[in-house]
Amino acid sequence: MKQAHILVIDSTYRRSLAAPLRVAILASQRDSLLKVNGATVMKQSKRQKQPKHLKQNRNHTKHYSQEYSPKENVTLPVLTKDGPVITSYLDRAFKVFDSALEAHSKVLVVCFDLKVPAQVSLPENAGGNRVIRLFLDSLEAKIEANLHRKRSPHKCPVRYIIAREIGGKNQGLHYHVMLLLNGHAFRHIGVIESEKDNPFWLIVGAWASALKTTDEEAVDGVQCGFNRKGVRQYYLDPNLDYHLLPDAFRRSSYLCKAHTKHFGEGHHGLMTSRK
Repeated sequence: MKQAHILVIDSTYRRSLAAPLRVAILASQRDSLLKVNGATVMKQSKRQKQPKHLKQNRNHTKHYSQEYSPKENVTLPVLTKDGPVITSYLDRAFKVFDSALEAHSKVLVVCFDLKVPAQVSLPENAGGNRVIRLFLDSLEAKIEANLHRKRSPHKCPVRYIIAREIGGKNQGLHYHVMLLLNGHAFRHIGVIESEKDNPFWLIVGAWASALKTTDEEAVDGVQCGFNRKGVRQYYLDPNLDYHLLPDAFRRSSYLCKAHTKHFGEGHHGLMTSRK
């Protein structure tokens, strides 16, 4: 049964926020209740029999709960429909959120997938993480140039959570990307139908640069859910009590899932910014 719970998050993100943030978090798929001889008892959880460590890398532990508490008075939802997530990956994802909200009172969270379009040859460096490093370097430069051209007073360092995966629905090598940008610099990411000066096309241009191809060819490799070109975004605003923060973090937890992660191949399954 799905039950809505109101949890209190004491904000340490911004000194100007004196009151705690109150956010509604939907805690779903709780342990079911069984009626036995007229009495209500809790169904025994299967978690006791579930392995604690990853078989491929025993330095990583699995997180099965749909809730995650990184610090006192902070509880955030976790997406586990595709199996357990990696605990250390959740910790790193939270640090990126914490860092972004400490630096900017408003944060734009953007989610999309990066794939190599069918008409583009796979770069020689795509086997490791060099291609995504080239993408990030290019994106940072394009954002800086864009803000300079618009004479914006804001800086926008690129904070990110990126999962490198093989297989799954997308098949082959692909990247799940979550960017956390200065919400004062960018409020909306834009869509494919808009002019090429918007942030969506900055992302496409950066991916094209990494793949050494054109924007027109690279755009097919920038995708969001439901097989549609574009992005999924969350605008975290203190004026709205950061009400989308739980949804945004829940989305980031999808990138932390153990399934489709490969270890021992000379690359990291999850990349996070350190800014």
